[in-house]
Amino acid sequence: MPEVVIDLRDRRGRLIRFAIAVAIGTVVTMVAMNLIAMASISPNSDPVGGSSVILLAIGIFVTTSAASLTAISALARKFARRAA
Repeated sequence: MPEVVIDLRDRRGRLIRFAIAVAIGTVVTMVAMNLIAMASISPNSDPVGGSSVILLAIGIFVTTSAASLTAISALARKFARRAA
């Protein structure tokens, strides 16, 4: 397997990929929360139930952002190898 040289000083590309991944994570989280809100029954005053929705939203955001960043980075490496 060929060794890939990573330029750690190239922050601009990594920040752009991170921003795209965060945007994808935000959109997916908003869509998922809206679908859950449409399908669920009316909320009650239970504090545990209310906090679990927030934790679910945070979990969806972190998971989708990390998966998006991994996919975007893999595509960027693939196209960088093809261009070289």
